[in-house]
Amino acid sequence: MMTITLFLDGQPITVKPPTTVEGLLSAAGKCPDGSIGVLADDIVYADLGAEIPVRDGDKLETKAVRTAIRYEVNGEKLVASVTSMSVADILRAAGESAGIEPNDLQCYYLEDLERGIKYNDLSKPVSLSDGDKFLALHIGPTPVA
Repeated sequence: MMTITLFLDGQPITVKPPTTVEGLLSAAGKCPDGSIGVLADDIVYADLGAEIPVRDGDKLETKAVRTAIRYEVNGEKLVASVTSMSVADILRAAGESAGIEPNDLQCYYLEDLERGIKYNDLSKPVSLSDGDKFLALHIGPTPVA
């Protein structure tokens, strides 16, 4: 398998892609204890087992992470332990208590109320910050009684 060289906090490290947060931190001689994540392509990966898409020559940074990020979807208060989730994962986590039908996620889009960003792609990663508020809107057909 081929190896690539990338930079973490300016330090060159060699890894075999794909690699995980834990793998990158360990290769850089940093303690993978969950208190720091890796910033790549404007997304902070905090889950030690999360795979990070890396390319030769990438310049990555470590970031301090919180262990609990509080956010809301349709007013439903939720907590995440990661700083990035896909749109589908956010909708699924909110579930029926937020008025979302988990089996029809493709019929929703997610709007970040603070940033004004609308997410239509369920696989799109969304960076989470403490206090984020989202609105999940149904865009599919509505059943008639």
